[in-house]
Amino acid sequence: MHRTSNTDVNALLDELLSQMRESIGANLVGLYLYGSLTAGDFDCERSDIDLLAATASDISDSEFNALERLHNRFTGGHAAWEDRLDIAYISVAALKTFGAYPSQIAVISPGEPFHRKEAEHGWLMNWYVVREYGLTLFGPPPRAIIPTPLAYAAYAIR
Repeated sequence: MHRTSNTDVNALLDELLSQMRESIGANLVGLYLYGSLTAGDFDCERSDIDLLAATASDISDSEFNALERLHNRFTGGHAAWEDRLDIAYISVAALKTFGAYPSQIAVISPGEPFHRKEAEHGWLMNWYVVREYGLTLFGPPPRAIIPTPLAYAAYAIR
């Protein structure tokens, strides 16, 4: 697991990863950190934590419920991080064909509860940042599961 320069955040990420693996088991393929923690402008008092959780398949109803409980427990136990987690759960298949087909995503982000929706094209920028600059917390390197931007462009012109 790659580490950040912030030991408190590292402990938080270790705990979160452990709870994710407990909640969705083998469906969790990879967990990737991006955003201010990887860009070098993280502010412990106000920045959020940006994560991409790649899954083997779309999140099932039972997995969604388990993750919702996880997020409620986690923020309940870490009040300073309530409304400061930005986590997207999306399948590897959806990452590989993003833009060609509708993709389901489960997401928790500042100002929004954990919910499911269709992933809009705006997520493409996030996937690019994860692919190019993300830190692997668990699983294969992001380049192994997120295609090159040219592959996405090929889907977009279909």
